[in-house]
Amino acid sequence: MRGRLERRLGFSWKDLNIPALAPTMRAPLLVVHDRDDREVGWGDGAAIVQAWPGAELVTTTALGHHRIVSDPAVIRQVVAFLDRG
Repeated sequence: MRGRLERRLGFSWKDLNIPALAPTMRAPLLVVHDRDDREVGWGDGAAIVQAWPGAELVTTTALGHHRIVSDPAVIRQVVAFLDRG
């Protein structure tokens, strides 16, 4: 999937620096990130939130990278965020 997107959109994932782009963003953003994520470090999500105006960070523990999307508490927080928008 990454390779197809890179070819189609003409960019490289390794060159994508969201914290550098974030200060110009105006869309509401909710980042849900687990401290135990072994695929993407928690600090990456925190850096995006710090750079993105008005962004919110929800930190979870023991959900990792995949279980986070099916956790009932996370789902409630995401729905509440969407309801506010």
